[in-house]
Amino acid sequence: AGGAGVYDCSPRSAPDGRFRESIRLGTVASSAVAQSALDRVRPEFHGDAYSLIFRNCNDFSSAYVKALLGRDIPGWVNRLARLGRMWPVRCFLPAHMKAGASGQPGDAPLLARRQHVPQPVLFQGSGNSLNGASTGSGCQAGGGIQARFRGLFT
Repeated sequence: AGGAGVYDCSPRSAPDGRFRESIRLGTVASSAVAQSALDRVRPEFHGDAYSLIFRNCNDFSSAYVKALLGRDIPGWVNRLARLGRMWPVRCFLPAHMKAGASGQPGDAPLLARRQHVPQPVLFQGSGNSLNGASTGSGCQAGGGIQARFRGLFT
């Protein structure tokens, strides 16, 4: 089942999962209604897009229950992954958790690479940095504390 995307299995027997508890979320009118909801969410969940933090089985369960019953699963079910998606926590994730199943960091939807935008020069001239070193170039915005104070001690 690994990498297969959406697949069928008996309740409480997912090959790579560990059953914890049953949570009653509601009732379904028929298997045709359940299949219809599954068909609506299936295109969003490809096996090669799986990510423990950014696109996991609980994200699928949430989307499926919303499509099926119009409500969400309990928040605690996927809390750890949601915390991992938050900034600055996601900055400290190991590289293999920042990527999707292909192993490429760009696969993780919330970690899209930013384009480099040139920063304006804030200070001109020479001076001393906080560590006492002499400087002779301008200071770019976002260059850290040392750069922000460069030019103030001339």
